[in-house]
Amino acid sequence: MIIDAHTHVTRDGKWFGTTYNASVDNLLRQLDRSKVERSVLLPLAGTTDNQFIAQCVRQHPDRFIGFGTIRLNTWSRDIDEIIQLNLKGVKLHPRIQKETLRDWFDNGILNKLSDLSLPITVCGWPQSTAVEIPIDTIIPTEVDRIAKRLPSLKVIIAHLAGHRFWDAFFCARSNQNVYLDCSYFFSFMKGTSIERDFWKTIKKIDQKIIFGSDFPEVDIFEYFNYFKRKIEKSDIDQSKVFCSNLSELLKK
Repeated sequence: MIIDAHTHVTRDGKWFGTTYNASVDNLLRQLDRSKVERSVLLPLAGTTDNQFIAQCVRQHPDRFIGFGTIRLNTWSRDIDEIIQLNLKGVKLHPRIQKETLRDWFDNGILNKLSDLSLPITVCGWPQSTAVEIPIDTIIPTEVDRIAKRLPSLKVIIAHLAGHRFWDAFFCARSNQNVYLDCSYFFSFMKGTSIERDFWKTIKKIDQKIIFGSDFPEVDIFEYFNYFKRKIEKSDIDQSKVFCSNLSELLKK
């Protein structure tokens, strides 16, 4: 089985005023074309709510795995909703939410997620125009601090942390509970030295790497096929990256 661990959908298919088609139908078409069996639906606070994610999962239980979203000022109620809706994890997007991993830790959210065995995917793209979110609040060293305080909390750093890949690499190697998803990275970093670094080192961390695309901003068919051509040249167990790492992570 192949799972795309990083996809987004919206009720109306619109995506931040762009021409990207974030509809469920378009996601299913791209999954089918790519022969990707399932995808994780990651909500973004203010654009996609927990109820819609759960609805998508109910309508397509064999295709979707749903994560929920939490806001700092309603987090206890949001977690109750996530449990009630049987969502399997949580997404934090600091730049959009104007909330950091440290904010969530200080307010007890991460402790609660750890107690409930709910993993968290956090956007690791090291770019922010938000005054409230300086770049040093979203880099892998912040994840490292949290991971060491909460060793039972499973954390997925999205996008391989962009140009901070090496920090993410060593963060994942230093903490049993930290994983890295590959979404968007190969669109932005394609052909760069840091992409070459990733392929040179994947064998040292293949048990922590999770395939993801970042639909709708990335075409799943093109992204998956590029990734597959590259990974076939490496001497690793591809089933880990495409399925079993995520499946093990989601087990309670």
